[in-house]
Amino acid sequence: MTAERDILRRRFAFPAADNVRLGIGDDAAILRASGNIAVCADALVCRRHFFPDANPFLLGKKTLAVSLSDLAAMGAKPLWAITVLAAEKQHGENWMTRLADGMRECADTFNFSIVGGDLTASDTTTISATLIGECDGGFLSRNGAQVGDDVWLSGEAGEAALALRLRNGEDFKVSAKARARAMQRMDDPTPRIELGRRLIGAASAALDVSDGLIRAARDLALASKVALHLHSERLPPAPALAELDPQTRLRLTLEGGDDYELLFCAPPEKRNAIEAAADGNVRVSKIGEVAEKNTAGKVEVFSAGKRMTAEDLPRGYEHDFGE
Repeated sequence: MTAERDILRRRFAFPAADNVRLGIGDDAAILRASGNIAVCADALVCRRHFFPDANPFLLGKKTLAVSLSDLAAMGAKPLWAITVLAAEKQHGENWMTRLADGMRECADTFNFSIVGGDLTASDTTTISATLIGECDGGFLSRNGAQVGDDVWLSGEAGEAALALRLRNGEDFKVSAKARARAMQRMDDPTPRIELGRRLIGAASAALDVSDGLIRAARDLALASKVALHLHSERLPPAPALAELDPQTRLRLTLEGGDDYELLFCAPPEKRNAIEAAADGNVRVSKIGEVAEKNTAGKVEVFSAGKRMTAEDLPRGYEHDFGE
């Protein structure tokens, strides 16, 4: 297996020019202009990132939301978006209209403009978005965590992962209410734009949780060259997972993707500032601490005070590009 991040590190870590503050390796690039400009891009591929029968209105919203989550992790205010749609012919004009309506609603909600893009026919539907934002009061990155910092998580993790498994036919005995909440979390995520902006000056490091909490923790730890200790009993309980057994809840919480929450670090004395940044609009939970300097970016999870073994820990999601 040749992992996605290995290829990026070996083949695509291009030298940065003088006008690039942060380049490849974070949730968005930080570029010099009249101020600091954040740029990021994501693509959603049918049968890989969404089901063929996905609601096109919600899909349009999600296409932009996943990139907005990257901007949130940098503390950026969204300004513009460029979208590209390569669509299978059977979708038709009505499907595209509903997709565009979803994009427009997302842009209106977060007060940015869709300024261009491209449309083409394809054998596989792929939708991508490039988001451009402004960091007018500084910015966040993955590489600032310090020993002694607290580790925080916004919202809850694992519900979108439950939805994916339900859609794939796995037999989880959950109520209709839990199922509906899980589906909403997968199909219509809420990027934490306002929280990210308010964390500037309080958080030492941040990134968005898109490929699973444990994967995000390892990426942050590796970028900051530290070790993180997480505690299972501090993980915020996700309502849609409440009916599942504890082991299944923990696995979904740690490994599930599509959450689009923020994982961030901050010194203990910034606790009041962190809670003020949340402002009652989003839950924030202290789930661990930065334990030591560690160039390998080690993450350990403790349950009832006992360290979980490497065999018990999920890896989180990574694309596999073969040998």
